[in-house]
Amino acid sequence: MSGTLTRKTFIFMKIALSTTVVVVVVVVVVVVVVVVVVVVVVVVEAVCVAIREESCAENAEKNEQHTQLQRNNIQKTVYSKNKSVVGILM
Repeated sequence: MSGTLTRKTFIFMKIALSTTVVVVVVVVVVVVVVVVVVVVVVVVEAVCVAIREESCAENAEKNEQHTQLQRNNIQKTVYSKNKSVVGILM
């Protein structure tokens, strides 16, 4: 009787050890996948921020150029109107 009990215990221990190994492997795989996903998300976010900053810088430069053109046009218009007024007054 004690021989079969020992054999059953041995079989149970083998099953428990196999199950433990499988669980550990699954946990390690899940942790690795989570770490890889987090790294990918961080890298993609960093790239998006860099692209966004570059785009904002380009837009700011274009806005500055547009503002300068508007100022030049306003100055030309004011000069032209002042010239007309001076011509009428003389």
